[in-house]
Amino acid sequence: MYVAHWTSSLNTALFITNNLGGTTSDVGLVSSICAALEIPFMIMLGLFSAKYSNRILMMSGAVFGGVYYLIVIISGAMWQMFAAQILLAVFVAVISAIGISYIQDLLPSMPGYASTLYSNSSTIGRLIGSLAGGGLASVVGYRYSYVFCFILIFISAIMLAVSGRYSVNEAQKLT
Repeated sequence: MYVAHWTSSLNTALFITNNLGGTTSDVGLVSSICAALEIPFMIMLGLFSAKYSNRILMMSGAVFGGVYYLIVIISGAMWQMFAAQILLAVFVAVISAIGISYIQDLLPSMPGYASTLYSNSSTIGRLIGSLAGGGLASVVGYRYSYVFCFILIFISAIMLAVSGRYSVNEAQKLT
């Protein structure tokens, strides 16, 4: 999910100016809407995590991310990008606030390993996403780079659906 997020983050400004005919002010507004909503959504996720499992919250985040990428793929006007930032803010809040808890739920007897796994995978996701975003945009264009993001979210949702907890013995076999 981090790869998808960083692929799209790299291309959003250029997509807005080159494909949607937006201005640099529009780029700033799009970024500001998402950033302003992320923290309140993270706080709400903290409240939801007391009632719902992290797995359900992560699946919900994947759905919000998938819908966001579909909207961007078919968008033709700036108002659609503005509205879609609500979905993106929920998606970012989920992967930022719930992601580490979800990994810790998968490896309950190995909290240090789970935290390191999350930290390293999010860093690698940012790196691959940034590289893939630039490469895809130069080959297929800004709009179609979001198709890649949607595919990644779809794969992530499948992985979330089939994932489960590991016992200490199973987790040690992974290392």
